[in-house]
Amino acid sequence: MARVLCVLDSRWSWKAWLERNRKNRPVLTFDPGVLPARATLSQSERLAGWRFVGTTSAPRNPIGVMGAGLALAHQAGEDWIGFLFDPGQNLVLNQLALEMAQALRVTHVLVPRGSQLETHGWPVGAETVELEEGYPAMVRDAQRRAQWLEVFQAAEDHTVELAAVHVLSGRLGAGIPVPMPDPGALAWKYGPNLHVVSARSLTPSETDRLTAQHKVKQVSHATPDDYIDLVCSLADQEGQDLGIGTVQHLDLETATLVIKNTAAAPAHPQILKLGTTKVDAKGRETGEIKPWSL
Repeated sequence: MARVLCVLDSRWSWKAWLERNRKNRPVLTFDPGVLPARATLSQSERLAGWRFVGTTSAPRNPIGVMGAGLALAHQAGEDWIGFLFDPGQNLVLNQLALEMAQALRVTHVLVPRGSQLETHGWPVGAETVELEEGYPAMVRDAQRRAQWLEVFQAAEDHTVELAAVHVLSGRLGAGIPVPMPDPGALAWKYGPNLHVVSARSLTPSETDRLTAQHKVKQVSHATPDDYIDLVCSLADQEGQDLGIGTVQHLDLETATLVIKNTAAAPAHPQILKLGTTKVDAKGRETGEIKPWSL
């Protein structure tokens, strides 16, 4: 029984090594850039489970990476091979990588020979492995675009009432609804923050009035268009993802979202997880929003 953690580095490929060493063991991927915006569990070379992370860049959502990784590792059991994102020279990723390795109670850590990743302070001594050269960035980007297109081909439209779901990783619908004088605006108060969604921007005087009226320290604003193409997941009450997709439309009058998602209809989600990556209908990643800004 071994929990083997292989650390990724884009300069090298683990594909041939995995083919030689898998031996029918479950394979975990903790890098949300491999199968976009998700951590995954594969069994017998087929996808057996996944958890939404909401970004293709691990430092954008370290909480999501850790939570998804631990949940899938529990599902995999005590004998698996896992692939961890490249911590590189990023301090956040380095700490996240070490804490994940500790929490997963790994028995082996393997790193590409020449990467210098063996010096990162792993809970067990890292072994270096001779690997083949990795794929060019252009090839990796094309693979990821094809994976997004597969998602969209399997997706269908879902209408989600904001009042009927609990929103994670975003300000939209999070907190106490606040009535607005403009019927074309929605707002929610969460602690010292007020988040307003309206078609037009707030003037400085409107911001000052809302700050005083609702006794908040900060008023944030977004337009419905800001949410278009944002990656998201529909989940049940236990956080189990029902499907992945993107926001297509936000209707301010009905406080509903139209989401193109792979969940089977009718999904009846109880949780809406918002990501930070935006993907257009052609599978192109068009950017990242600031975490918790929308």
